[in-house]
Amino acid sequence: MYKARYKITILLIFSMLVQILWSGRVYASEVENSDISATITVASNVSKQEMQPYLDAFNQKYPGIQIEYSYYSDYETEVEGQITSGDYPDVLFIPGSISSDQYADYFEPLGTRDELEKKYNYLQGSKNIKDVIYGIPSSAYVNGLIYNKEVFEKAGITETPKSIDEFLEDLYMIKERTDAIPFYTNYAAGWTLQAWEQYPFIAMTGDPDYKENGFVNELDPFLEGTTHYEVYQLLYNIVSNGLCEEKPEESDWEQSKVMLNDGEIGCMAIGSWALKQIQDAGNNSDAVGYMPFPNEVNGKQYMTIVADYCYGINRNSTQKEAARSYIDFMLDESGYALDHEVLSLVKTDPILENYGDMQSVICFCDNPASDDNYHKRQILSTNLNILDSTDEIKRVIEAAEGKRNETFADIAADWNERWESSRTDDMMPSANSHATVLNSALSKNYEIEFSDTEQQYIENLKEIKVGYLKNMAPFQYYADGKFQGFLKSMMNIVADDLGYHWWKKVMIIPLKWFRHYKTAR
Repeated sequence: MYKARYKITILLIFSMLVQILWSGRVYASEVENSDISATITVASNVSKQEMQPYLDAFNQKYPGIQIEYSYYSDYETEVEGQITSGDYPDVLFIPGSISSDQYADYFEPLGTRDELEKKYNYLQGSKNIKDVIYGIPSSAYVNGLIYNKEVFEKAGITETPKSIDEFLEDLYMIKERTDAIPFYTNYAAGWTLQAWEQYPFIAMTGDPDYKENGFVNELDPFLEGTTHYEVYQLLYNIVSNGLCEEKPEESDWEQSKVMLNDGEIGCMAIGSWALKQIQDAGNNSDAVGYMPFPNEVNGKQYMTIVADYCYGINRNSTQKEAARSYIDFMLDESGYALDHEVLSLVKTDPILENYGDMQSVICFCDNPASDDNYHKRQILSTNLNILDSTDEIKRVIEAAEGKRNETFADIAADWNERWESSRTDDMMPSANSHATVLNSALSKNYEIEFSDTEQQYIENLKEIKVGYLKNMAPFQYYADGKFQGFLKSMMNIVADDLGYHWWKKVMIIPLKWFRHYKTAR
């Protein structure tokens, strides 16, 4: 029987009351001067028509600064070409293809991390070299799912799901009790699938350090039991069980916004930046809501805060003061982020009502990678680019449709083989490696009732023998002469609850080859 769940709310972790103390070194003409006279060029992926109200407001404050505004539909390709040619605008969004070792060559430093954090949140997503920031995020958003509240209510769903199983149950209820498409993949657009690759990290572990610093140190991170496996198995099951649009290859992103607003779609995976677009796509804006990915870690749900494009200033610009005035105005005064239902970087800006009343879902930014872990990821991604490309995600959908002769288990095994094929000996995890997968779910909150016979059997044992496979990190493995991993932590809990010292009562035996028993003490 379906059980109603308590109403979920969202908690965004950041301070609402911060004293702004802006002092220290001055970067790129931070001093406000409304008498500046200059002409600056600005490149953007936002149309001039949409930006015109903000450009007009800027000109009211800075009448002497004229803006030559250029919109690019294929922003990454066109602006990257301008940068590499040496002829690029005074103000621009820094393309993702520009690597961190190039920031100082192309862009003006905008401040240090310590200075800018007095004023802004989410600087984990900035473009920086160590403590110097060259690009400030224009805004941020959370990564979860957009849904139609009325469709869920019509299906008898009173609370948003907190587990993958509950989510699948909800989709079945929508299919059986309404005329709506339970879930819309937006396969055809391609880029819309990027939301899926956010879920295996903070949403599944609650650990902001996992994506950039834990994942690369985890052996076999795509096999059954891992967060990637669980997330993409969900996508596979949605499609294979007919809980999505009939022909994903004919899906239409623009039309899907109208359909979700009208109640023809139950939900879809997309960042919260799309919330306002979908609310504005029809007459039912109040029906459009946002929820976290369906997973709990120790009773809490988590969402990832993702930084949007970062503002940068051309290092060779002759109008850096005017350029910085534009960036400061857009971030601090324009209201652009709040108007578009995304997160403003400014610490004192309000939190949007559409994100709920902030009590049970925690939102984190991914912590940046250490230099060592950044290079590990570059190496490990050589033969598998799932972190940056949607081709592998499309493959999951195609296999679930029956268009590929492979199961999801086949795909996961292939991913794992390709990923691990690039791992060198010096990247093998040690006892001190950050292997976080599933450990975040480990607690002492589980209870097991033993029968009288089982209890008597345990009491009469001199040793409890627990077998483990030597090369199954992070779950169970042997490193630095010791038994390590998730199983060890679990056995410590078992031993504590039994009231025995585990090294006296619990004997750990590697099982890779039965003739080579060893005891890890």
